Amino acid sequence: MFFEGSEKKLEVFVTHATGSLIDNISDLFWHELVESSGAKILSQIENKQCKAFLLSESSLFVWHDRFILITCGITNLINSVRFFIDKMGKDSIANLKYQRKNEYCADEQVQTFDVDTLSLNQWFDGYALCLGKLNDHHVRLYSTNIKASKSLPCKRLYASYNNCVEFVAYQISTAASDKLTAENLTAEQIRAYLNLTPFLSGFEFNDYVFEPYGYSINAIQNDKYFTIHVTPQAESSYVSFESNINIPDMIPNLLAVLSPKLFDLLSYNDADLQSRLDHLLNQTLENKYIAMSNIEKTVSNDVAGYFSHCSDVKATNT
Repeated sequence: MFFEGSEKKLEVFVTHATGSLIDNISDLFWHELVESSGAKILSQIENKQCKAFLLSESSLFVWHDRFILITCGITNLINSVRFFIDKMGKDSIANLKYQRKNEYCADEQVQTFDVDTLSLNQWFDGYALCLGKLNDHHVRLYSTNIKASKSLPCKRLYASYNNCVEFVAYQISTAASDKLTAENLTAEQIRAYLNLTPFLSGFEFNDYVFEPYGYSINAIQNDKYFTIHVTPQAESSYVSFESNINIPDMIPNLLAVLSPKLFDLLSYNDADLQSRLDHLLNQTLENKYIAMSNIEKTVSNDVAGYFSHCSDVKATNT
């Protein structure tokens, strides 16, 4: 059974005049926004600084001044942008960032990234770029220009880029795929298998096991978050992890459990990513993986994007 795990991500910062997205916006609004993209909200957790919605296709996180919508499958996040503008007005948006990871079956998507860009250009003064190689693993990104204002200074916009790491694993081992597609698997069993318990201390979390296969977890603590999404089918296995906190042991832990043939790392304004990746590959992973590409590119103003694509050494020699 094939399912497109590769994700699309939309991050929107709102102006100060818009008010708090937590205090002033109803949950019904977020249900309708998610449904406009072709997904549904299944459940939620929240604290005073963040709401985390678990979706039929990935996750939605809402803070007072921004939200992040992550979806997979054949969803269309441009419809969510249109919904937000129709309800809140274009002037409520201070900054927008939209990205798509390369898909297993791009021709089955509702529309291409290039068409997405044409739609976004109807509303915004933005630009598109690619991190990675178009004929290999990559992330395509659309960003509006970051502009300082009295109501929303640049430093708050830059904060969304800083310390956020996205990790994607492909072609997980047969043992991991078999385990994660076993019948009657519970959320507790998956958390144990992925060894997540040590990382959940102090976090409120919400997870879900999909039928027939698949697993998602959201975890929040104050304004911090992490989320993991698992598509375990052998023919299209895909596991993503994203967080705005530095958990140096989490990625090696996932690699040890999943043993993927390939993985990608994406980060912004992280000048130390290359040195930490070198340490991960050479020391922690003992040269099991090799970096096939390392890309650094200016994304917006003083924001730099870093993308690395890594492969199991054995796979490169076959």
